[in-house]
Amino acid sequence: MRKLSISDIQQVHAENSNIINLITTRLAAAGHNTPFFHSISRPQIAESGATYRIISLATLIDASILIVHMSSGITAERPKPGCSPSTPRLAHNTSSSSQKA
Repeated sequence: MRKLSISDIQQVHAENSNIINLITTRLAAAGHNTPFFHSISRPQIAESGATYRIISLATLIDASILIVHMSSGITAERPKPGCSPSTPRLAHNTSSSSQKA
């Protein structure tokens, strides 16, 4: 397998759609469908689990990734331990309360 180059960076917005769909369905059934409930339908675990998965897959194939729109502190810390010296990982953090990765 050839090593991917910088031009092969994949951009991802990591969220677990199964978790989000489950919560969104429950919220809608309860009549909670205003914009206020958007963030409630996206708990940290939906983002952190998906981020862990994409980092694991990128490590497996030695790919570079750009993770965008990270909003939880748990997720913002995840790219650091997942990095290997040979594979660049980039992260864009949108949360003002989290550290930049």
